[in-house]
Amino acid sequence: MKLKLTPIAFIILATSLTACSGGSNKSTPVAESPKIDIAPDNQDKEKSENASLNNANRNDIEYALDKTKTVKWRQLTAFLPSSETSADNPLGTSGKMSQEGSAAYIDGDLRYSDNGVARDLRKNQNETDYDPSFLTKAEINPHKLQSLAIKNGAGQTVMRTHFVNQTYSSYLSFKAEAPFTSSDEDGKVVKALDAPTAYIAVPTKADKAILDRKVKATYKGHTIGNQKRENNHFTLGDITLNADFSTMKISGEITNRNDELLRGRAQYEGAGWKGFTTDPKEVDEGYTTLISEAKMAEREEQHRTLGVRLLPADIKIANGVIGFKSEDKGLEFKALNGESVTTGGYSGVFAGPEAQEVVGKIESGENFISFGATEVQK
Repeated sequence: MKLKLTPIAFIILATSLTACSGGSNKSTPVAESPKIDIAPDNQDKEKSENASLNNANRNDIEYALDKTKTVKWRQLTAFLPSSETSADNPLGTSGKMSQEGSAAYIDGDLRYSDNGVARDLRKNQNETDYDPSFLTKAEINPHKLQSLAIKNGAGQTVMRTHFVNQTYSSYLSFKAEAPFTSSDEDGKVVKALDAPTAYIAVPTKADKAILDRKVKATYKGHTIGNQKRENNHFTLGDITLNADFSTMKISGEITNRNDELLRGRAQYEGAGWKGFTTDPKEVDEGYTTLISEAKMAEREEQHRTLGVRLLPADIKIANGVIGFKSEDKGLEFKALNGESVTTGGYSGVFAGPEAQEVVGKIESGENFISFGATEVQK
């Protein structure tokens, strides 16, 4: 018999959506906590009001990996270098970034400017009021974008994290409030405008029988993306994923985008490498054409909203999780000149005891967005 997730009820306490302060890296709450904010836009009010998890069910879920009910799994206690984490093999960080047994992943540059001094959240976490348990204090609602300001010892915001709490997983994007600057090999000052992605989840047991009971499943949810690299505005897109467990393939699409995922492709005419530049020094006759800053900005704006297909990727049972990772050029979109373009890729894992959720990251060039989705009940 196929098991189904009980429909989620409506009540979550309006108070206590806060995270700890005090410059401590401990998860024990203290007074005067930073406020967890709800994004004012991109919310589906009806979906949000009908998707909050009630307190009774939530308590059991938060202790899903610890039956003694002493440690909640929804905590990111540390940030490992990107080279040490893998979106489709997250148990390699178990006990290092989160509670033992949880799936945790982080990718991207976490450096920021603290009054002109370059800092790295990976190394300077204890110099901020970052509280690893902030996700456990926020609302569980798969359609609500929430955010937390991370502050330095002087109470100044140095970084923000934007996140969505699903029942068995959370996915996040980070952004420095003031980007640090550095010089490239030509001496040109470069600002770090990355939006690192992360997730944490109760991973589905690596058991094919769970998938065989489903045969096929559709997941719907959202992406979190930076609307524009030069600002700190984050938005929700829509994502649909279709999993066929008889063939062990997953695919899908992203719609209602407003993010930087395809920004790098805006400088190209279509599927090839022929394109445009705003720098006269980069003009190459027959290859790279000079256009104005305004025209390039217009192209970037158009690329923020193009629909993206997630091409079929293998679902694999390995390393203690059920995960998926597309090959190179796992994304497809139609360019402004009508050509089909492939780029980037996506990866992630299934979450929940019956694979009720998926969570992961999507990337194209230097741009990343995080995503999560919940199974649509038949």
